[in-house]
Amino acid sequence: MRRKRKADSRIPRTRAAIRKAYLGLLGQKDAADITVTDVAQAAALDRKTIYNYYPSVSAILEELENELVHTVDGVVHESDFSRCEGDPFGFLQAITNAFNAHDELATPLLKKNKTSHVLDKLAALISVRVDGFLGKRVEPSKRPYTKLYADFLTSGIVSVYRDWVNAGMQQSLEEISKQVKLLIRSGVTSFIA
Repeated sequence: MRRKRKADSRIPRTRAAIRKAYLGLLGQKDAADITVTDVAQAAALDRKTIYNYYPSVSAILEELENELVHTVDGVVHESDFSRCEGDPFGFLQAITNAFNAHDELATPLLKKNKTSHVLDKLAALISVRVDGFLGKRVEPSKRPYTKLYADFLTSGIVSVYRDWVNAGMQQSLEEISKQVKLLIRSGVTSFIA
C-alpha cells in the first residue's frame, strides 16, 4: 500500500510571495520593465527559485491576468445581456464589483500599463458572449454580422471603461454608462448635436 505524500506547504507560500512581489513592482513600474532580478529581490528569493515556478516574468503577468479574467468571466457569464441591451450600467457595475472584490489583482493590472492585456482579454471574452446572445435573437440574414457587431460594441465599451479607470474614475459609472447608452442608440450624432 502506497502512502500519500504530504504536499509541501512551501510551494504555495513561495508562489504567493512571487506573485505579491510582482504585483508590488507593478505599482512602481511598467510590466515591460520588471526583471526576474527585480522579482527575486522583492520576494527575498533567488533568481533560480523564480525560474523554478515561472519560465519568465511575462508568465507571472499572464497567470495574474488570466486569474482576473477568469474571475470576471464568472460575472460576465451570469450577466443577463437582455437587460444590458439598452443600458450598459448593470453590466459595467457587475464588472466593476468583480474588480473591486479582487482589488489586489485588479488595481495593478488595470493601471496604465503597456504590457498588461487584461482588458483586451476581457473584451475578447465579452465579445464571444455578446455574439452568442445576439445570434439567438436576430433573424437568420443578420447572423453573419453578429460577431462584427459584438466586436465593435465590446471594444468600444471596454475602451471607455479603460479610459475611465486610467483617468481616475472621476465621473460616476452611471454617467459613463449614460454616455455609452447614448452612443449605442444614436451614434456620434447624439454627442455632436
